[in-house]
Amino acid sequence: MNSSSNYDPDDDLDWRIAMKTGNPVFAWRSIYNYLYLHADKVGIDRPEIRKDLTIPADMADFLLQQSFAIHELSRKIDPVVSKKPKSNKLNPKEAIKKISSSLGFSRQGYNSFEKFFSNIQLIQEYVFIQRYKESTESNKDYYSAFRKEFGPSSASESTIDERLQFGKSLLDEADLKKVGIRATRKPRG
Repeated sequence: MNSSSNYDPDDDLDWRIAMKTGNPVFAWRSIYNYLYLHADKVGIDRPEIRKDLTIPADMADFLLQQSFAIHELSRKIDPVVSKKPKSNKLNPKEAIKKISSSLGFSRQGYNSFEKFFSNIQLIQEYVFIQRYKESTESNKDYYSAFRKEFGPSSASESTIDERLQFGKSLLDEADLKKVGIRATRKPRG
């Protein structure tokens, strides 16, 4: 039996955001949720993978890329710059420092956990404003509602609109339905 047969990456918000943003935090959350969903629960907090579990190809590919990075580090090669392996030998202390960047969690000016929390915030802001718009007769003053809920009070309308647009870009119509929001607003009356 193929226990991944019911899994569709298009239905997995974390996986879709991982593919849109390249953020491995979303990918690992998705993999954890998939594996936990298909695990047998043995005792308290001790899930165990079933022997018949197959991993969807997209997740297997991600795991292959992640394990390749560790494999290269074990060979004293920095996988981020492994074009010339001979001139790229790492010692063990250097290799441990390279894990985060090798797995895509960090690079110059980028922290995947910081981006993860930022993206979650943008989604929450977008969902809040969509719910606000649906609950009021007029959506003229959603900027005030945004400022009151999220601050800062000095946020410009263009900044708020940019944040909401980015939050929306991380979601699709199915995600909005799951949280009870219509993708296109129907006029009241």
